[in-house]
Amino acid sequence: MKIEYPKYTQGYLRNMEGKCLDSLVVTNGHLNLERTDSLLMPYVAIISLNNPADSIDRIEMPFVVEAGKVNIEVGEYISTSGTPLNGQMQEFLNDLQALRSSLDVNISIEEMNQLFSEFYKQQILSNKNNVLGQYIYKSYGVHLNDTDRDLVKAQLDS
Repeated sequence: MKIEYPKYTQGYLRNMEGKCLDSLVVTNGHLNLERTDSLLMPYVAIISLNNPADSIDRIEMPFVVEAGKVNIEVGEYISTSGTPLNGQMQEFLNDLQALRSSLDVNISIEEMNQLFSEFYKQQILSNKNNVLGQYIYKSYGVHLNDTDRDLVKAQLDS
């Protein structure tokens, strides 16, 4: 992992439930992390980098722990690559940013909510057979409208 901001020198790795899996130390802008819990793979984890000089200054990055070498870069842009599911994670994050950037200031709250609900529904359902779908549902499912939530739940449960 490469970090372009020298103020982030420590942090931790946690699972989706918030349990700390490992503490992290950044040395010279790099962080090396090896997970050996292969029986649990793949799963989504969160890297949280902290600025020790400011207790509320942190960066968080989701990635998929899976077999292979995962490449994460934290700079002006945050990116993850190197394995199939991390490529899909990056696509999701890029598409989410593209949707946010495309919104017109004149759009109504109702229209915006509908666009995001549709986007999250599509992303969850297109990833329903992998851990990314569960991550999106747990992290962004609150933005689904009732109709989309019911449809997603029915398909995830089947």
